[in-house]
Amino acid sequence: MPAAFDAVGVGLSHSSGAPRLIVAYHQASAADAQRNADAVADVLAADPQLAGRLELVSADVEDTVTTAAFRLTGMPAASVWALPMKGASIVTHAGSPGFVRTK
Repeated sequence: MPAAFDAVGVGLSHSSGAPRLIVAYHQASAADAQRNADAVADVLAADPQLAGRLELVSADVEDTVTTAAFRLTGMPAASVWALPMKGASIVTHAGSPGFVRTK
């Protein structure tokens, strides 16, 4: 994600019988929250680890929190818990200390 965030939450929802990945980010400012919301579709499309496996449903901003919902199109629901461990682009900020990208 382009703007730094200091907390990220990853969860699953089973809305309408279909699993959805929900990712919530806390940024330092509302402007950073909007920047990430505006970029999430492009970040997803550029990540070969996720492109075609997730589809962005929505990216909403409330104050300093961005919440993105994704439809799982080619990914088992249980595998979403590994996204932070694998350094997936939708749960990391490349400029963050300790950033590690794995294949």
